[in-house]
Amino acid sequence: MVAELEASLKVSSVEVEKIKAVADEQAKTVGAEKEIVDAQAEKANVESEKCAVIAVNVANEMASVQADLDQALPAVERAETALAGL
Repeated sequence: MVAELEASLKVSSVEVEKIKAVADEQAKTVGAEKEIVDAQAEKANVESEKCAVIAVNVANEMASVQADLDQALPAVERAETALAGL
């Protein structure tokens, strides 16, 4: 009986070592893939920051252009009125 338990324990131990080896390999793969994902996430964050700056610049330029247009429209309307009177 004890001999059977020892034999069973040895078999189980071998199986556990095989499973542990597979798990270790998977952990290495996951670790390597995580490093790749982290690097890509950092690049994405940098690009996101650049896009935010561009968006602010575009919004400022749009506001400036709209102000110029609002200022020019009365002159255009006066010119159209003057042309209509000719």
